[in-house]
Amino acid sequence: MTFLICLLITVVLVEALLMFLWSRSYFSWGLPVFKQCIAAPAAALSHLPFNWLEGEYPPASWASIVFEPLSGNMCAFRESLLMPRGPGYLPIMRGLIVADRQRREIRVIGWCNWSILLIAASLVPALVVMPAVALFFVGVLGASYLVQRRRFQNVAIAVGALLETNKEWPQPIGRTPPPPGP
Repeated sequence: MTFLICLLITVVLVEALLMFLWSRSYFSWGLPVFKQCIAAPAAALSHLPFNWLEGEYPPASWASIVFEPLSGNMCAFRESLLMPRGPGYLPIMRGLIVADRQRREIRVIGWCNWSILLIAASLVPALVVMPAVALFFVGVLGASYLVQRRRFQNVAIAVGALLETNKEWPQPIGRTPPPPGP
């Protein structure tokens, strides 16, 4: 039991560091638990201003969604690491927006956080020992997923709104994607 708690704390800390640093490899792969595809014309995919998304995303009483361009065709997003006071939810996913020029679509993907996988795995043996407590946590995880899924759907709606207003965007405010690597 002590080992599991130490492992969970380690995973949470490593995951928080990778989120804080916007690690491209961390945001680019994982267990997909949400995916939404948006058809897009090729012209819009060539210059989609990812850093405009924070202005397009509707504000909420939850933690704000923050975006970070990873390249010219990828943008990571997640809840702000500063959660507001009051009732909240457990972040289940981290997100990635991919502009796929070959398929002429934009994919909004939610990857399951590592710490959530570890918590879910630890609930399996707990079902035998403390079924009521384990079922409570399963309910919390399920409700958190539903809240976050709706928020990720709102990200997809914001991306769609950017595509619909496909025009000559002025220089966006905020961070721009890093130049392509070698």
